[in-house]
This record gives sequence, C-alpha cells and structure tokens, in this order.
Amino acid sequence: MTTELRQDAATFSIPGYEIAELIADSRESRVFRARRTADGLPVILKTTWPEGATDLRHEFEMIRRVDGPGVIRALALERYGHLPVLVLEDLGGESLDRLCRRRRLTLEEVLAIAVQVAEGLAAIHGAGIVHKSINPAHIVYDPVSGTAKLIDFGLAADLHPASPSLPAQHSLQGNLPYLPPEQSGRTNRPVDHRADFYSFGATLYELLLQRPLFPVSEPLEWLHCHIAKQPPAPATVDPGVPAVLSALIMKLLAKSPDERYQSAVGLRADLQRCLDALRATGDIPCFPLAALDRAERIRPPTRLYGRDTELALLLEHAARAARGSSELVLMFGSPGIGKTSLIRELYRPMAASGGRLVMGKFEQLHRNAPYSGFTAALRDLARQLLTEPEAQLAHWKSRLLNTLGRNIRLITAGVPELELIVGPQPEVPALPPLEAEQRFRRALVNVLRACCQPNHPLVMFLDDLQWADSASLRLLETLAREARVPHLLLIGAYRDNEIGGSHPLARALDRLRERGVAAHIALKPLDRQHLTELLGDLLGAEPAELEPLAELVAVKTGGNPFFCFEFIKALQRSGLFVFDHEARRWRWDIERIRAQRMTDNVVDLMMEKLRQLEPPTLALLQLAACIGSRFALATLTEVADLPLPDVQRHLRQAFAEGLISLPGDLGPNDDVLAVFNHDRIHQAAYELLDENERRRAHLLIGRRLLRQLPVEGHDEQLFEVVDHLNLGAELIDDADERRRLSELDLAAGKRAKQAGAYPQALAYLEKGLALLGADAWERAYPLALELHAEAAEAAYLSGRYDAMDRLLADAFARARTLLDRTKLYLVRISANIARGALTEAIAIAKPVLRELGHDYPERPTRVHALLRLAALQWRLRNTPVEALEALPPMTDPRQLAAMSIGERIGGAALFVQPALLPLMILKGVEASLKYGHTDASLTAYASYGMILACKLGQVERGQAFGELALRLTERLPVKSIAGRVLHIHSALVRHWAEPLHACLAPLRQAFELCLDHGDFEYAVLAATVYATNSLDASVPLDQLADDIAGLLATARTLNQGPLVHYLECDLQAALNFLGRSADPSRLAGPVYDLEQRLPDHEAAGDRSLALAARATQIRLSYLFGRADLALPMADAALADIDAHQGMYCNVSELLFDALVRLACVTGVTPRQRRRLLRQAARHQALLKRWAKANPVNFLNKVHLLEAERLRVHGREFDAQHHYDEARRLALEHGFTAEAAIAAELCGLMHWRAGREPVALAYLDDARALYRRWGAQAKVADLERRFPRLKKAADRPADKRAGSALASADFASLIKALKAIADEQALSRMVETIIATAMEFAGAQRGVLILRNTGGQLCVEAEATVDGGEPRILQSQPVADSDLPQTLINFAARTQTGIVVADARQPNGEVPGLELDPYVQTRWPRSLLCLPLTTGTGAQRELIGMLYLENNHASGVFTQERFDVLELIGIAAAGRLELSRKAAIDGLTGLFNHGYFQNLLTQEVAAAHRHKQPLALLLIDIDHFKRVNDTWGHQVGDQVLREVAQQIKNHCRVGDTVARYGGEEMAAILPDTDLADAERIGERIRAAVEAHRCRHGDQEIGVTISLGLAVLDEDTINPAKLIGRADAALYRSKRAGRNRLSVG
Repeated sequence: MTTELRQDAATFSIPGYEIAELIADSRESRVFRARRTADGLPVILKTTWPEGATDLRHEFEMIRRVDGPGVIRALALERYGHLPVLVLEDLGGESLDRLCRRRRLTLEEVLAIAVQVAEGLAAIHGAGIVHKSINPAHIVYDPVSGTAKLIDFGLAADLHPASPSLPAQHSLQGNLPYLPPEQSGRTNRPVDHRADFYSFGATLYELLLQRPLFPVSEPLEWLHCHIAKQPPAPATVDPGVPAVLSALIMKLLAKSPDERYQSAVGLRADLQRCLDALRATGDIPCFPLAALDRAERIRPPTRLYGRDTELALLLEHAARAARGSSELVLMFGSPGIGKTSLIRELYRPMAASGGRLVMGKFEQLHRNAPYSGFTAALRDLARQLLTEPEAQLAHWKSRLLNTLGRNIRLITAGVPELELIVGPQPEVPALPPLEAEQRFRRALVNVLRACCQPNHPLVMFLDDLQWADSASLRLLETLAREARVPHLLLIGAYRDNEIGGSHPLARALDRLRERGVAAHIALKPLDRQHLTELLGDLLGAEPAELEPLAELVAVKTGGNPFFCFEFIKALQRSGLFVFDHEARRWRWDIERIRAQRMTDNVVDLMMEKLRQLEPPTLALLQLAACIGSRFALATLTEVADLPLPDVQRHLRQAFAEGLISLPGDLGPNDDVLAVFNHDRIHQAAYELLDENERRRAHLLIGRRLLRQLPVEGHDEQLFEVVDHLNLGAELIDDADERRRLSELDLAAGKRAKQAGAYPQALAYLEKGLALLGADAWERAYPLALELHAEAAEAAYLSGRYDAMDRLLADAFARARTLLDRTKLYLVRISANIARGALTEAIAIAKPVLRELGHDYPERPTRVHALLRLAALQWRLRNTPVEALEALPPMTDPRQLAAMSIGERIGGAALFVQPALLPLMILKGVEASLKYGHTDASLTAYASYGMILACKLGQVERGQAFGELALRLTERLPVKSIAGRVLHIHSALVRHWAEPLHACLAPLRQAFELCLDHGDFEYAVLAATVYATNSLDASVPLDQLADDIAGLLATARTLNQGPLVHYLECDLQAALNFLGRSADPSRLAGPVYDLEQRLPDHEAAGDRSLALAARATQIRLSYLFGRADLALPMADAALADIDAHQGMYCNVSELLFDALVRLACVTGVTPRQRRRLLRQAARHQALLKRWAKANPVNFLNKVHLLEAERLRVHGREFDAQHHYDEARRLALEHGFTAEAAIAAELCGLMHWRAGREPVALAYLDDARALYRRWGAQAKVADLERRFPRLKKAADRPADKRAGSALASADFASLIKALKAIADEQALSRMVETIIATAMEFAGAQRGVLILRNTGGQLCVEAEATVDGGEPRILQSQPVADSDLPQTLINFAARTQTGIVVADARQPNGEVPGLELDPYVQTRWPRSLLCLPLTTGTGAQRELIGMLYLENNHASGVFTQERFDVLELIGIAAAGRLELSRKAAIDGLTGLFNHGYFQNLLTQEVAAAHRHKQPLALLLIDIDHFKRVNDTWGHQVGDQVLREVAQQIKNHCRVGDTVARYGGEEMAAILPDTDLADAERIGERIRAAVEAHRCRHGDQEIGVTISLGLAVLDEDTINPAKLIGRADAALYRSKRAGRNRLSVG
C-alpha cells in the first residue's frame, strides 16, 4: 500500500469535507466521520484501496436505487486522487457489533431495531435488490434517537426471479457466521431476497443471546453448520426469550427459503406485533406467525412436487456411489417435466457429505462438438475445485497429474479452467485415430477417477442426451459397462419424445438395457394433488380454493411443471391474477380465465412472452439464442457491438421476467456466463428469427469469435467458431474466406477424429471439401489432399466404407506422387485391418513397401530370416551397441513412409504371416543403421534384442539392444512409443537375464505408459504378458485374480478384439485354481470356455491365442491328475509351440509339455516311450541352455524335469535329490507353485513305492505350498485323492503331533536329506547318516555297515546316544563286531528290512533271534535292521545296512519310522555308493587323494577347535620302481594292495588311510600325540617289513620309509602339516630308508 493511503485521519483530507475521526480501518476499506463544510451536515466518508474502486461505485449505485426507511442514504460519490469516496449520512450512532461489545441490548431495543431493519429490507427488496450481508456490523444504531439503519451494500446484487440454474460454488460471498445456506454455493437453491431473512435471523439470535449461531470457528465448519445443523431455539438457550419471538427467529433460520418468511412486509408485521405487546403489557403472548406473509410476485417454484419416489431412488444411488460403487441412472421425460429440478435436489446432500454435483449439457446448435456435455460438466467441476484452499488445490493438482500424466493436456484443451489447477502442459504426440480416440476417452475416465474419492463422491448430470455426439454416447456406455469409476454417480437425462428407434441414443439405450447396467427413471406429469400443491405455493391459497384452477391448469398444461408456471405468469401479465395489497393475497376469476383463449403449446406461449419485450431486449435475446443456451456477456457484447452497460441495461428486463439468469450475479464484471432458464425459452427465441436471419446471426457470431480465437485455441472455442461459420457458410462469397473456413473445418475434423467423434469429424471434413469447390485440386492441392485423406479415414472409422471408397478413388486419381499416395494407402491398410482383412492389408502394403525400397519375399520362410540375420550380424560384428545411440534422426521421407507402413502391418504379420515379422524387424534395424532413428527404430531394436537373446543365446547383447531402445525413448522426441518399447524389452528380452519377478513391474509400467499414450494394442499386449507371467511367477492367486479382472475391465474398453481373450484365459485359470469353477481341470467358466473359444481362434488363424488356450488347458489337466487328457492337447499344441518364442510363457509351455510326456511313458509301446522321452529331453535341453545364462528363472525347472526323468528310469534316490533341489530353488526364487509341484511329484513317487508316511509328508508340504499360493482347488484335489491329508489337518493339534510325519519331522527330514546330499567327505557323510537315523528312530545305538571293495560287509561307523560323536571304524568285518549276527545275516541275505518290537521274546520273522549270543548278553529290546540297496529288480544290489537298537523299551521302532528311515537309507545308499566310487582308490581300496585332502582339512580344523592333538604319517614304499622293473606292473599292483592292507590293519579304529599318489600313502591319526604316533608308525613299519608278498612260489619283501608330523599352534593349515611330514619322509630316505623320521 502506498504511503498516501496509509495516512491517518489527521492527514487525510478531501475538498469540501472536514475530517473528524477515523472510525474503521480494514483491508477492504477505511471509514471516517466528517462534516460537510457547505452546510455542516454530519457525514460518513468511506474510501477503499485501488482494487476495490469498482465495488465502491457499485455500492453507491445500489443505495441510490433504494428509497425508504431503515436504509442509510448515499449523498454523493466524490474523488480522492484516483479513488472514489462514498459520502453517506451520519446517524450519530455506531454499528451493533461495536455497541454489543460494551453492553447487552434490552429485548425492547432488539425488537425496535428489528422492526426498522425489516422496513429497510422491504425497501431494498422492493427496489429489486438483495443485500447479501446482513449482520451486526452492517446495522448502525443511535440509542439516543432509537434509529437503526442498514449499511454496506458492497455485496448487494440485483434481485431477479429465482432460476433453475445452479449457483456457482466459487460465489461464496458474505460473512460466514450469518451466511445463508444458498449463499454458500453448496446447495441447490439460487440466492433471492429470502437469503437476507436468514442472515437477519442469525443477527437477531446473536443480539438476544450474546452468542453466535453455532460454536465453531473454521470456515468449513460454518458452511457445514449452515447447511446441515439446526441451532437450538433461543427460548431453550435463554428461557427469558419469549416463545413466539424464538419461533419467529427459527422461521427466519429455516434451511429452505420456502419455509422462511416470504416478504419483509409480513416479517415486519409480526415484529411490530411483538414490540407493541411488549410495550403494552411487558409480555409477548403467542400468536400465529406469518398471517400477513404473502409473496407479492409469482416466483418459480423452488421445491419439488410429486417426485418423492424418484428423489429417494436418486439418493439411494448417490449413497451407493459414496460407498464406492459406480452408478448410472437415466431419466427421461418431456421438456419442462422437471429433470433438472430433480437433480438440483441432490445438491445440498452432496455438499453436506463432502461430495460434488456438476452439470453438463449437450447443445442442439453444437451437437457436432465431441464430448461437449462431458467437458461442460468438467468445466463446472474445475471451477468448483478452484475455490479450494491452496493446500487442497495442490492435492488435486498432484492427483490429476499423477493419474493422467502428460495426457492432462488432452483435457485442458477442452476444459481451460483445469489448466489453472495443473498449470500449462506440453502438447501430446499425434496418434492414429483409433488410438487417439481411446487415449482421449481414457483421459476423460481418468479425470473422473482422480476427482472421485471416498471423501469426495461425484454426481455428474448430463442433460439432453438426445443431442449427444456419438463419441459421448460411447463414453457413456464405457463408463456404464467396463470403465466403471468408483464413487461416481452418472445421471443422464433425455427427451424420450424426440428419439426414434434409429436414433443413436436409442441404440445405446438398448445396449445398456441388455446389459442391465443402468437404472431408468421416467418422469411423468404432475397429478392433480401435486399440481394443487404447486399452485398453492405460487399463490399462497388453500387447496379447496385452488381445485377449480388446478383442474383448468391440468387441462391446459398437461401437468408439466414448467408450462404450468409459465401459464400462470401469462395469466398474471393478462391481468387475470392480481395481488391485493390490503388483504395481502392473490385474487383471480376462474370464469374469466376459462374464457381467455390461451395456447396449449409452451413454445408458442414463450414466443408470445418474448414478443412483449422491449425491441432491444428481444434483439439481444435472439442473438444470444444463436450463440447457445449459455452465453458469455462478453461474447454477446462483442457480437452485438454494444457497450457492456447497454447490454446489461437491455437484459435487465429479460432477467426480471425470468427468461435468463446467471449462475452468479449480474454485477459489474463482464466475464460472466448467462443461461436461458429453459430450453423452451431458448427454442422460442431462436425460432423467432427466420432462416436467413439465423444464417446472418451465426455468420456474424462466427466472424466475431474467430477474431478472438487464439492460434492454439481450446477445442471448445474451435468447434464453437466453426459451427457458427458453417451455419452461415451459404452467405460467404469471398473465396479466401471460404478457404480459411475449409482449413478450420479440417482442424475441427481432425480434433473431432482424435476425440473419437467420427461421424462428426466426417461432417466437418465433408463441409470443408464442399467449401473448396470443384477446382479444389488445382487451387489448393495440399489442402484438398489432406481433406480427402482425413475424410476417408473418418468415413471408415464411422463404418461408412462406401464414402471411404469414393473419397479414396477421387484422391488416388488426383494424387501426384508416391508419398502422397502413401497417405491414402495407409488409410486403406488401416481400414482392412479394422475389418479383420489382415491378408488383404499385407497384400496392399507389400507393393508399396517395394516401391519405397523395403522389399519382402512373397512367401517368407525361416531361411529368408536366417540369411538376413546373418548379414546383419556380420554388418554389426565390430559395432558396439552403444555407438548406435549417436545415429541421427531419420529424415528421408521415403524411409519414414516405409517404416510407418511397417509399423501399421506388424500386428497383422504376426497373426497371418509370422515368418514376415522377423524380416520386418531386421529390415527396420538395417534402415535405422543407414538412415537414422525414427520411432519404429526403437521397436525394431527391442525386437532384435529378443532374437539375439532367445534365438542366438546372446543374452547380454540382446539386453544391450533392448536397453538402447529404452535410452532412445528418453533422448528422442518419441515419448508416445516408450510404453511399446518397454513392453517388448520386458516381455521378450529381460527374463533371459533377470529374475522373472523383476520383469513384472516394468510390464505393468509399460501397460500404463501405453494407455497414457493411446497405444492400446500394446497396452493390452503388455497386460496379457503381465498376467501370464504373474501366473508363472506364482503371484498370490487372489491378488492375481483381482489384478487380471481390473486389467480385463480396462482392456474391454479399448476395442482390441481377440487380445482380451488372453486375459480371459488367464483369469479363468486363476479362478480354477482358486476353486471358483465347477471343474478345475477344465478351462471353462464364466470368463472363458475353451470348447467355445478354441474353434474361433483356429478359424481366425490365430496360432498364438490357440496355443495360449491349449497351454493353459494342458497345465490344468496335468495338475489335476489328467495327464492322459493333456497329452493329445500337448500333441496339438506342439505344432504351434514356436508361436510364443522369446516370451517367458514359452518356458512354462515347454515345462508342462515335458512333464505331461514324462507322466505318460508308462503303459505305452517302446516306440511311443522313446518318442515321449525324446521330446521331453529336447525341452529339457533348451531349459538347461537357458539356465546357464539365468539359473534364477530356469534351474529349478531343469531339476524338476531331471527328477521326473530319473523317476521314469527307476533311479528314485537320484530323483529324490533333484525333486528337493527343484523345490528349494523354486522357493528361493519365488516360484511357489513350482515348489508345490516338485513336492507333489516327489510325494507321488514315494506313494507309488509304498512309502506312505514319507509320501504324505511331501504331499502335505505340497498342500501347504498350494495353499500359500492360494490354489484352494489343488488343496481340495490333494485331500480328495489322499484323505489322510485331510484327516491329519482336521485333527486337533495335540493329536496331529503324533501323525505319520509331523511337520517338524518333515522339516528335519528335508534338512537331513540335504545334508547327506551336500556332504562331500565320506567320513562326515557316514557320521551324518548314522546321526540322522538315530535321531529319527529314537535309537540308543546305531551302526552303519557298508560293503567294501572286496564285497565284504564291514562296520564303518558306530554311535550311541551317550558316546559323543559317531566313531568312524576302519572297515571292521561284521562277523567280528558286537552285533546280533542272526539278525544281520537274515536281513543281508533277504535284503528285507526288519523291525523287532522285543528281541527278548521269540520272533517269528527272524527265527532264533532271542537265542543270539548278543541278545543273550546285551539284552536289547527294540531292534531295526535296514538293508541299503541301489537299483531295482534284477539290478538291485546290497551296498550296506543300517542297524539301530533301543535297550530301554520295546516297540520303539514303528512302521512309520521305518518308512522314513527307508527314505534316509535310499538317500544314504545312493550317496555312499557315489561317494565310495568318488573317494576310494580303485587299486588299493584305500581312500583316494581328493578324499584325503578334504578329510585332512576337516580334521585340522576340528583339532584346532577342540584343542586336540593330530598326527600325520606320509609313507613311501622303498625302491618300488625295482619291483615293477623286476616283477612287472601286475605284481607291483599286488604289492601296493598288500602294503596298503598292512598299513590299514595296523592303524587304529578311527584312523584314516589313503593313497597319496603312486607308491605313497598317508595315515591321518586323530587325537594322537607325538609318542603315540611314533609307536603306531613303528608298528606299521615293522609289519610291512615282516610281511611277504607271494607271487607263485616266489616271496617278495619290501620296506617303507615314514615321515611323521604332529599338529602344533604354528601349523594352521593342512598344507603346512603335509609339508612337515613330507620333509621328514625325505630325511628317512636320505638316512637309508626303512625308518621313521619326525618333522
């Protein structure tokens, strides 16, 4: 603020006035008390800041219009510098708000003031003004004189009759504690004079009680209270307030204006009666209120009549929307029946609940403008959002931008107010028409999604659907059927008498009725009772008096509410209704009314009413009618070529007659929108003009609006301008103007086509062609070519193929160049693709591509692709992928045209000529290398990456090409293709190098990006791959089903034909697994039915979709135990198995194909078996190859197939290991379903082998994993096939603990089996086996017996529960061991496992066992002996035995435990056999060098850990080369064997002897110090020296040299210990051999 404006009363001066004091200073104004120097009159001077200057002039004009008591007088409007100064009379008092701070007014004072304020209100309302700001601060009172007057008319506005238009929510004006509900902008009521009564009631409430109406402070709280809360009656707060006065105030405070006083005269009468009674008696008795309260003018009814049922239905739908539903209601009835009035009744309940009501209307004059009703409603919504606080507005901005991204620009083009919220947005790239329409439609849906929230439900009302464009009707169906928006109630209204059976709306309604997605409400005429109620409110008369009139009005108007009101108003204008001021009631003569000749056509009635207007007013209304049912005063001012004050003055009569109204106020601001109060008024004003006058008016309007149209005008402005000019085009003679209009029609047609309004686009484009005339091709070739191409495209998109052919034929005949014809070819190709004529589309494209330099063979084959691939590989052999990023943009127009055509037919090629597609990809890469990048280059690079990764196994280079394409989307101006590139890379390349789960989010992102950019084909492709990969990735099924259902709902709105069947197939599969289908093994249900769909897929030649459907059925059949049924399906699918090459789903297809074939190898002929195994092996080989590059995605599948292969070949132990690995890897990498399959197959293997407890354990594990995935149908399937699973699950926990194999046991079993499988050292493996077996069986003692290389059974390990770690024995023969020989011999010879409950009792299975010496001396109780075998049938071989005993109790070892031990035994046997072969030296029978090194490392670590001694002997046969040279190598081998045996025999139990290499051997001596080691070494040396090897009749003697090293603190690793022993050995040799040296 300037220093000048900040001066105080001492320095403020204005000529002619003497300033006394500053009495008020605020941000809005400053008020001084002064004296006029001319006559000494006390005055008030009110000035303001520069921005408020207009308001002060407005206030002066308003006060000067009022002449009556109770209102301050305005004396003059002076100037102070550049500012106005309002001069007012000075009463000498002060405002009530200041006075009440000092003292409380008496009841008499309050009533005296109230009477005067009521008189002032009568004067104000009589002048046609509403004050809008009654409160204590705006009432001045002089206690001395007792005078009270109203002041401050800054918000005062013209009072014209209430209208059906809704108040603008941004018109929140007034003081919050006194704000009427209708003035809040949040109710359905317009503001009229009764708003002042509410504010006056709030003022009286506060004056009497010294407290505000509501105890709140926040703005939103005030608004909510005024709308929804009832204050306590004054008499209940203060019993001293008379009851009748309390009731009077509560009447003033009624929420509905109809329930308040209707006139200030009636209010003043009741207040005066209260004051008179108080002064006369000191008391105020009760009396009937409002006895003299009658409205002196007939106003439109502000409440509904006879619509309670319909309103309740709407409120019910609104409540459902608030709870999250998406609702559609369609209302119909004749014009004036009350559709809009009914909708307005939702306004207050929506505002009270935090929701919003927005309205849009389709215009008859602008019915070609696409989505005009929707955009009008969105403009209403945007204006409401603009009233929000900054923080909330920022929330809406963020929500809109996050939901729509750059596509918000599509909406701001038609809803400019939205740009005020989100800011300027960049243009979006152009798209082909279908994609553009769907992108725009999705953007509209997303705006609604962004604006509909749980706390902010939205009711959108679209009026006059009979004039809606085709795109709007499609959007309406989309919102009703597929793209349902939670928290949205969409209400459409139409005139049913104006649509015939062929009307587009009628067809849309039929489709909606068929689907049952909309509620329908028919609005009927008012019956006699409700018509009488309406007349009663209009005239203030009793029903009995109104019955004859109601009967007459019903006949004349047919019960139409609007016609009824206008009929009564016409009678009033004719003098047949007169207000009796003395009696305060309306009077009429029914006979005179009957005699009056009145039309029964409401349009004629309105035309007659319009003819009675002043000529300037009528002329303006006619011009406004040509603009539309809504018109901006600024536009009307411009086209009428009149100053704004003149327009306002001439329209005042129209406002007063209720013909037009403003959503806001007719104030000084010229940027305001006016509306005709009813379509019939608009229609009447328009029809008063003849045809030529209309053309001239439209041409005038169009020309004036064109001058205001910005270069980049909003869509709504463009359509409005073009519509007006087209309506007046016959009057345009100038050729240049006609050409300019033709260009505008082209622009409008293109924008309409982008929005999906194809018939409307065709109309604009054909109008543009007509304007050019017959010589268009000569005078305006480029324009004519573009109009023909665009119109042909719009024609085919409208289904007008005859018009397309005509337009294309004309254009082809006139097109001058190949590139010009290419544009036309693209239209023809697109039209064929749209009609499903894919082969014809390719046939059209190939010759054109050949002319453009992209030649393709007529019948492409795999050989063509391989040759071109080889050439491209050679060309790129020395080129880093990163170098391609620097290529320039493609500029060659022929190449750009060829790439564009290639892009257009790519999808068609995939389906009808799959061999053509790789050629096109490779050609795209070649063209890009030579000519530079274009958008099609990016998809070519990404697809080439797939060829490299999948076909050639060049995963890293394939990844590099995909990433190149992604980087180029960021660098090049081709953002619209980013989603497509991301999809191709994520769907075809990434999973070859990255975890499948990491590819899901990019696919979902690709889906969203493609949607945002209108690339709906690839959006649905991304959705289908995302859904299929999510199923393969074991995403939880309930989540997956919901996810796919949402994707499917979106996809169905995008018109992508059979692509949605992929999603349907996946969703049905998910539902099958979830148990939501009748038969989970059949791909049939409410979403997809294979038997119905597959013939359609095959008839269409859609190999890919047929394969996807068959593969899903194969999976279901296999998993639900019907591999026999899956095999024929797999054979049928095998021919198309390459249709999904490059995609991850192909991996699952190969996996389940192989599983099916491996499951079917039994019971078939040898030839069939070989064929099945050969095919499964081919698939497994592919998986192995892929697993080398990406084990995360593929290795578990390799193990699973290997397990099944081994099972088929009878190698169950080996199979067991691979099942476990498959399960472990699958769980580790998130493939829960595949882990469940591995567990189930392993369980089935054990079940078939009779190992029931183990089988049930695996099957129970599988069930738990299926349940974790959500596959309840599989859970039920397993429980049905294996009832014991369900019984175990149904048992109480305490009983389940003793079931076949408790979960803890099973976890331990898996752990043990893994430990056995992972252990490399044979000794450690032996320890693990014996310890595991004892733990499982509950044994006290355990012995592991193994067959040595000579076939003899020897004890290799023994353990007891109290004996610490197991003792590893040195192959002690069983016959020499402390064991029950009877039992051992029987079990070994029968190879039968034996469980003995009590060895002390006679045993029928093992005769004489109770007499065995071991049993007699040791008295064992429970015994178990388990043979360890490998192979099956005749190949079965005993490799060892497991012996367990328990001496404390009998019956310890159960059959269930035996089964588990048998499983451990199988694992042990296989691993021992493998380990023995891997660890035993084949010549000597000693452990080999590798085993020695491994064991020594463990022993060194254990010795250090336990601080125990450890010794190592290295032994070398002296002069062994002489033995070989003298006796030959065979004798040499014999010597080696016998020396090895001597060394072994003279070591202790627990020592380990190994062949170190050649003739060197080693002995590891645990827990042995130097002295003991020396004794053992000497014993071995002496034994060898004494031994003689016999060869025939010859004896051969040898000696050995030994090196000894004992572990000490300095020897921390095995290598150092070996080094010390080796050094000692060489000292022995140097000292003469046959001796022991210590190192």
